Amino acid sequence: MSTERPSFNDAFRVSKRAQEKNPNGIYAARRDYYTLGEEWKEKTEKELSEKDRSIIEAARNTVGQVVRKWVPSEQLQDDVPVALSDRNAFIVHGGAMVERIEDSDYGDADLFLAAVHEQLHARSFTDAVVTNTYKKTQAGLDIIIESPKETRRYFQGLNEACTMDLETLGYGLLPDEHTFKQAIKDRAEEVIATIQEEDPLTRILETMPWIVTMKRREEDSETFRVLSHYYEDVFIRSRMTVHIAKTLPETYADANQVGEVIEKAYFTGDFHELKSAIREVYGPKGMLIASRWRTVEKFYPPEVIKKIKQFFSGKECGDVDQLLREVEVSVCSTCLEETGGSVCLHCGAKREMDRKKNKEETIECKFCGSFIGVSNGVCRECGS
Repeated sequence: MSTERPSFNDAFRVSKRAQEKNPNGIYAARRDYYTLGEEWKEKTEKELSEKDRSIIEAARNTVGQVVRKWVPSEQLQDDVPVALSDRNAFIVHGGAMVERIEDSDYGDADLFLAAVHEQLHARSFTDAVVTNTYKKTQAGLDIIIESPKETRRYFQGLNEACTMDLETLGYGLLPDEHTFKQAIKDRAEEVIATIQEEDPLTRILETMPWIVTMKRREEDSETFRVLSHYYEDVFIRSRMTVHIAKTLPETYADANQVGEVIEKAYFTGDFHELKSAIREVYGPKGMLIASRWRTVEKFYPPEVIKKIKQFFSGKECGDVDQLLREVEVSVCSTCLEETGGSVCLHCGAKREMDRKKNKEETIECKFCGSFIGVSNGVCRECGS
């Protein structure tokens, strides 16, 4: 399995000003990039069993069918190296790491879906830029901007939701009698038997068993822990596409067309139509909520998740400014864990949320690159 990676100069674009003014920043970015490269090489050299290798190859072929609409055919043959690791991870500009959760038919099926998911990330639009003041990396819709003072992340929740939808498309390409599909259905039935009938999870497992990972508890083989694979984010994205289609019927015939706009941005990096639709339906603050919404199961308490769903459904969700502050994820000053909401999800401490408004500035927006200017902390061009 290939371990070749592009050089830093091939992978990153470095601005002329950065070359002149910030050589230390470029050095740090290059050092980090090659450190990741060495870690990746070590991971890809990890020996795979013949069975796991065949599963990952099947996932690669499935992804090729899914992305054919957006990725030029001449790029489909490019090798996307995949390796097993201790945890799921993704490195920009090639390479996906997946995890086998158990040695069983269900473990095989879960490994297939995990490989599809991570290879979709690797096939999505990727970009990396070093400027004089910040470093920006992008994978699909997920944008990370690192500066000396802070790190900002945009569209992570929508990015994972889009990846899950594309993963579902790949799952649907399997024949109904495929062993992976049967193993997933069998596990879902096992889990359903252990939970209350009125539990909402029952409906999810009955209708969409492939979008959650169900792992046996080590201490008790008869019970299960259901590990979220962004299924709440999938529901939020679905509500967003339905509401945009209903609000803009002259532009979009149905939610599927809106979904294609999201996929276009995911594979091409062209956000213009997506951002335009979000701004038109939800306004500048809606654009901020959409871009700062992180994977909900990891960062938000249930009441905030509910408000995010209501907001993107076009329903009353209370104070939008308050929701905007709650969607913003930061490190809790008490337990040092990343959290959103007004109360820390991890330790229960009240979270301090910044209510200050930035003064009007005519500076470059670090999200869209516009020099139109930032007013009260909101870019006039992209709404970020």
